[in-house]
Amino acid sequence: MSAPTPEHIVPVVQHPTDVLVRARCLAASALVVFAGGDPELMERAEDLADGVEDRLTPSERRALAGEALERAEASRMSWQTVSADVLLWALGRRPDPPSGERAPDARAVIDNLVEQPEMTADDQLRPMRELRDFAREVRAWAWGTRDEQLVRTTGTTSIQQPVPDNERLIADHVDRSPSGEDLHVDGQPLRDIDDERLEQIIAINSERLRASRWLLAEAEWDAIALKV
Repeated sequence: MSAPTPEHIVPVVQHPTDVLVRARCLAASALVVFAGGDPELMERAEDLADGVEDRLTPSERRALAGEALERAEASRMSWQTVSADVLLWALGRRPDPPSGERAPDARAVIDNLVEQPEMTADDQLRPMRELRDFAREVRAWAWGTRDEQLVRTTGTTSIQQPVPDNERLIADHVDRSPSGEDLHVDGQPLRDIDDERLEQIIAINSERLRASRWLLAEAEWDAIALKV
């Protein structure tokens, strides 16, 4: 069998510079939603995006341009500091990734990037083992929260859910993942939290999943479906 050519070699992790740029794009567009038109905050968002405009997704570009966003689009964008925090953790700038039940302090995430928008000598990706361990934990939360949502809306979890594009990546880990029944939120089983809290948990874990899948180079950012 011949050796794979460069164009057929699939990367297994993003480059640190790309991780920082993606975090800046996420924080900038989230800040636009938080700003509500406030000129000072809008200026901070523009500063974050300065120099990386070509890396913005179409929706992020519309947000930075001041265009009106659909309600669902703006709502999702407001959670992007969760995925930005995952990327900052992956770079070693934050000691811990955001948890499955609590969003990070959005101001702290944004300030980190505003104060240091460029790469430093300390910005290095965590070992692959840590990134994969995090991916496994994120998938457990994604499965558990979506299963709970299915139970509440349909009474069953029998609806077939899609699998990751990169099945090989998790083949060695999935059997060790905790099940949804193991998940607790605010000190109580996931099944006991109210619907509004469940929606928050799903939003948090959608962003954690998005960041994890992108970090491990499963798909381009804007092409990542929120599937577990």
